[in-house]
Amino acid sequence: MAARLAHLPPDHDAVVKAVLDQVSIVVASHEPPEHTRKRGLLSPRFMRGPVEKLGPWIQSLADGLIDRVVASGEMDVIRDFAGPLPLLVISGVVGVPEEDGPLIKLLADESIELSGQPRADTAVLEAQFHSAQGFYDYAEGLLARHREAPQDDLISDLLAMQADGSGFGDRELIANAWMVVGAGHETTTKLIGNGLLALIRHPDQMQRLVDNPTLIETAVEELLRFDAVVQTTVRLAREDVAIADRQIHAGEMVHFILGAANRDPAQFPDPDRLDISRSPNRHLGFGIGTHFCLGAHLARLEGRIAIGTLVRRLSDLRVSESDLAWNGNLTFRGLNSLHVEFKPGATVGH
Repeated sequence: MAARLAHLPPDHDAVVKAVLDQVSIVVASHEPPEHTRKRGLLSPRFMRGPVEKLGPWIQSLADGLIDRVVASGEMDVIRDFAGPLPLLVISGVVGVPEEDGPLIKLLADESIELSGQPRADTAVLEAQFHSAQGFYDYAEGLLARHREAPQDDLISDLLAMQADGSGFGDRELIANAWMVVGAGHETTTKLIGNGLLALIRHPDQMQRLVDNPTLIETAVEELLRFDAVVQTTVRLAREDVAIADRQIHAGEMVHFILGAANRDPAQFPDPDRLDISRSPNRHLGFGIGTHFCLGAHLARLEGRIAIGTLVRRLSDLRVSESDLAWNGNLTFRGLNSLHVEFKPGATVGH
């Protein structure tokens, strides 16, 4: 860390430029046609067909995590299940060895937390720079190992494209792998935690899912809507536009409150009611349009497997802490911990 600190520019404006230079090369920072071309390099691994093939593997990971706690009758859902599972999955997809997970999680958690800060002062930006730089330093060796011994993963795919001249350069490759790892585990962790809490707080809906596991697909969509993980997103106005009685000028940044849109009574009848069979359900949990979440298929699959496994294998689930620890992040809403109790040894349908 000290070595990386020495490379930071000394003043705020220069720090901003350093961070923007890092951010500017990720796919999410571009618009078509450049966005379309670069997203196309990443998307094959995240299309429905390849993602669905991961189902048995993800299920085995979920069952393995439950096996560790099932006899105790208690767990911290975030620490013991919702945190490790998505990290194992996205690491495997990208090509990060499991043993490197703790380092990757430390760096990614820092980056995600900083992304939701209300004020990007110099200290926040410096920390953001560090977390990205830490992954850059780590990934240089990772790329070298994948060049020597390609695997069935995203990094090997991108290196193969690079070799024939159609892919990312090393710096872009690392930046976009970092984006995928960060976005691909922390948001899914929050989906699982927020979703399970919502079900525990609505025992009638929990029981419906226990009695009819085929509802898991619509249940995950409703949980994405009901307690949105991604609460806000931003866009820059391309031209002057009036929305209701507000005038937005070209170049201004606009914050969209997705969490509020997901409770819009004009779109969702009785929007404050949790209904795991709600249909249609055109929520904005993954955004919309050009920047629709690249990993939506994977997140949905993980959500179905994770929440389905929790309610199937753990009976009499209840929250065991009086004050829940929410992260306070303005962009990514989630729990820091979720301590629950359940019937010890409950393990139906392993």
